[in-house]
Amino acid sequence: MLSGRNIVLGVTGSIAAYKAADLASCLVKLSAQVQVVMTWAAEKFISSNTFETLTGRSVITSLFNQSQSAIHIELAKKSHALVIYPATANIIAKIASGISDDPVSTIASACYNIPIIIAPAMNERMWQNSTTQANVKKLSSKGFYLISPEVGFLACGQQGVGRLASLNRTLEMIKTVIKKTTQLSGKKVLVTAGATREPLDPARYLSSPSTGKMGFSLARELSWRGAKVTLISASSIQPNLLDVDIIQVGTAGEMASEVKSLFPKCDILFMVAAVSDYRFSQIRKTKLKRDKESLTVKLKRNPDILSAMAKMKKKDQIIVGFAAETEDLIENSQKKLREKKLDMVVGNYIGYPDSGFASETNKAVIVTKDQVLELPLMSKDELAAKIVDEIVEDLLA
Repeated sequence: MLSGRNIVLGVTGSIAAYKAADLASCLVKLSAQVQVVMTWAAEKFISSNTFETLTGRSVITSLFNQSQSAIHIELAKKSHALVIYPATANIIAKIASGISDDPVSTIASACYNIPIIIAPAMNERMWQNSTTQANVKKLSSKGFYLISPEVGFLACGQQGVGRLASLNRTLEMIKTVIKKTTQLSGKKVLVTAGATREPLDPARYLSSPSTGKMGFSLARELSWRGAKVTLISASSIQPNLLDVDIIQVGTAGEMASEVKSLFPKCDILFMVAAVSDYRFSQIRKTKLKRDKESLTVKLKRNPDILSAMAKMKKKDQIIVGFAAETEDLIENSQKKLREKKLDMVVGNYIGYPDSGFASETNKAVIVTKDQVLELPLMSKDELAAKIVDEIVEDLLA
């Protein structure tokens, strides 16, 4: 996911410095090239040998004993981001004031044209100090990315704000910042995800096994490409997405209402959600008791959101539909493209352990009026990237 990306990881003198080893390991596993830079205080908490083993690179601990005297300039030129994890109050104050007297602050001063991500970690009293807060605001105003500390158990033995941001939050920020481009800058994109739920009574509903993972991956990828993304989610899973507006819905009717309201103002619509085709004719206010051998219920059709939006579509808008099929994937995807008058259909197999609902991977086909692109089994993140590539290269070219 981060292949070919050069990341400088700055580690400073916090008791949380040991957590930077996990971050370095994760970045390497994501195929990033990681160069660790440590302050002298950081070395009091964790050995540079740990990072050298994890990254396969010598750790920079001084600017005066390296073979290359201008190492900080060279790093700034070839790196895609600087991540300071953890960042002490001291390093935050130095960077905010333009002081460069250690490897991390010196490299930060040279990285004016790449993203700098800072994850503070300190005692709550230090974090709440007015000077620290002023420094944090100053860095934020200059375009630094701040990952706010969390509430938790601190080194002093007390609970409070100041705990280093979790590994997952930090990785999400790094991925967002590094992969974000301007390909879709200025584009407003609407994505639906998850399975709608049609209630029968307060205890039962009609739905599908969809988790929303494919829609979440697509929303994340679109945001990385610079689009302004709104996600209408019917999933019970809360997505961890940065820079994405999320609207939670339950039923197909609720989703239809939101899509109809937002579609006229968007450039691209991705209908990824598994929208229930039917709903119960009667919704019971109280729970049905199991007092009969059989139960007959009546269903009525839900509105076809995709077809309705296709009829509203303006000439410069793009609509992408998704088809979940157990057989005849290409034929059914082409039929959906043709009958609903869509610009693209992404068809994927369901009912297999490694493809479809609730899986981490998908085997899909991308269909437009001009081509059929059959794809091998891949992760949903990889598929999302491929779909957006096709939008950019084919429909927006």
